[in-house]
Amino acid sequence: MSYARTPEQRAGDFAGARAFEEEVVGALGAAGYGGWHALDETDKLDFMHPGWVVEIKEKNQRINTQRWDTPTAERDSFIIDELSVRKAIDDPLPVFFVLRDNIEHRIFCVPLEELVGLPKRRMNRRGPTGHDKGKWIVSLEECIQLLLPNVAEFCHTYIVQRRGLRSECIGGKEVTQL
Repeated sequence: MSYARTPEQRAGDFAGARAFEEEVVGALGAAGYGGWHALDETDKLDFMHPGWVVEIKEKNQRINTQRWDTPTAERDSFIIDELSVRKAIDDPLPVFFVLRDNIEHRIFCVPLEELVGLPKRRMNRRGPTGHDKGKWIVSLEECIQLLLPNVAEFCHTYIVQRRGLRSECIGGKEVTQL
């Protein structure tokens, strides 16, 4: 099923996203993790620190489950554009997705290697120019929630402890042994 966002909706989305991107960049700098941002560049991820990279996304409205096939309850589902995932995979540094759910007032910090392993659905949405845009509808049910000021320390600790090279799921549940 196809639908189109109005120009006003797209402008509002862009303005809100930019404000949150600037808030994240400010929080990373305030925590002592300086770097440079590429908020005006569509071919780069949002923030580069010398040891890691951050991509910033928001959920501003409930997901229409009549239109989208969600992998879990709507509350824990989040739509990410596949192009951002591809750019993250192409980056030589570790990448973290900072995801803000404005409906439930939650922030998640999801390492790329955890993101690709999440339960998900992949779908195309027809863009305003008539081309398809790949979307991932992921389940954040098991992901780590943080306050924005703690994102930088989480990213740094994750890299230092090499958590991505351990065998456990970062936010996974335990299976009871019999």
